[in-house]
Amino acid sequence: MEKTGLKRALDALIDGSACPADVLGIPKRIVDGMYTLACDALARDRVKDAEALFTRCVQLDPQRTEFWLGLASAKKASGAVEEAGEVFQLAAMFGSDSSAMAYAAACFAEAGKHERARVLAEHVRATMEDTSAVEPWLLVAEAPYTTGGAR
Repeated sequence: MEKTGLKRALDALIDGSACPADVLGIPKRIVDGMYTLACDALARDRVKDAEALFTRCVQLDPQRTEFWLGLASAKKASGAVEEAGEVFQLAAMFGSDSSAMAYAAACFAEAGKHERARVLAEHVRATMEDTSAVEPWLLVAEAPYTTGGAR
C-alpha cells in the first residue's frame, strides 16, 4: 500500500525527521526571519508582538530551543511570570544545558511557587557542573528556604 502525502507528512512529524514548517513548505529562512523580528520587537519593548512572533516560531519548529527561550522571555516581560517558568522548563527539555531550568526556578519563586522553585534549583545544582553563570537565579529560587521563609 502506497503512503499518501498526508500520511508521509504525519509520519515525518511523528518520527522527528520534519517539523511543521517543513511539512507546510515554509523555508527555514522565513522562520529565522520571524525569530529576528520577534527579538527586535522584544528589544523595542513591543512585548505582545514579540510573544505572538515567538509563539508562531515555536509552532513552526518546536525543536529549536532559542524559540522557547524567546517566548519565555516575552512572557516574563509581559508579567506572566508563572507562564514564563513553564516555558523556560520546556526550553530546558530541548536545550543541552540546565540554564533554562535555573531561569524557570527563579520565575516560579517570583510567582510564589516556592517548593517547585526549590526542586528545580536542586535539579540544576545536581546536573550542572558549574553553576556560577546561573547562581543569581538559583539564589532567588532558594531564598525562601535559606532565609527562614517558606518550608
